[in-house]
Amino acid sequence: MASTNAKPDGMLLIPKSRHAEFVQIMPLRGIPGIGPSLEQRLNAWGIDSVADLAATSEATLAQATGSATVAHSLALASHGIDEREVTPYTPEKSIGSERTFETDTTDMQTVNALLRRCCDEVASTLRKRGLVAKTVTVKLRFNDLTYRTKAHTMDRPTDTAGVLYPQSAALLKAMLGMLPNAGEDTPLPRLVRLAGVSASGLTERETTPVQMSIDDLLEQDAAPSRQTRSTRLRDAEQALDAIRQRYGKGAASIGL
Repeated sequence: MASTNAKPDGMLLIPKSRHAEFVQIMPLRGIPGIGPSLEQRLNAWGIDSVADLAATSEATLAQATGSATVAHSLALASHGIDEREVTPYTPEKSIGSERTFETDTTDMQTVNALLRRCCDEVASTLRKRGLVAKTVTVKLRFNDLTYRTKAHTMDRPTDTAGVLYPQSAALLKAMLGMLPNAGEDTPLPRLVRLAGVSASGLTERETTPVQMSIDDLLEQDAAPSRQTRSTRLRDAEQALDAIRQRYGKGAASIGL
């Protein structure tokens, strides 16, 4: 059975037997990069199919397209060759969670409860993938369907909801122009339809140095277990991860 081969230099080749089948049935628009405008220019030169394209010299294609680079790319594509490097894994840039409310709301407690849940999900995903995040972003969609986001870069990277949620709650108020000390019974100035949290600036936890603060050092010295509150909270969240994995995501939660 024919299969796609990889050349040593990373090029992908479609076997000739399969390629012959493709070029007979594949329209020009089937090749990535050929849009309506380029298709019309090729048609004007009598190139109406991938088979025609494969039979046309690069010099002619350069005249038809007005670009030697485009001509080379099209010639390779028509013969089933892709010079792009194969990337089996692309590092994630952010991890997020968001939800739409059943009804638009100005209730801060309701929005914060959702942000808390989103932080929990994001933190759990970070731990599962062995990552920590340096930046937290809150996203809101309002009743008029407009969006707004606000981000904060933290002093130290984290993978815990215990750190993400307080930052998210503060971002909510800052985004809406509210005072930092506004109580949860204070109505939001705009109707919110959707809220979410994302974490970015991701790095591998095991290779990311985390500098302890002076408060952490003092707390560590004073604690009988030599553990800081943040360490104990992370241990608790990790324990919840195991419970949820066994019994489902809604099996347990932690108060933040």
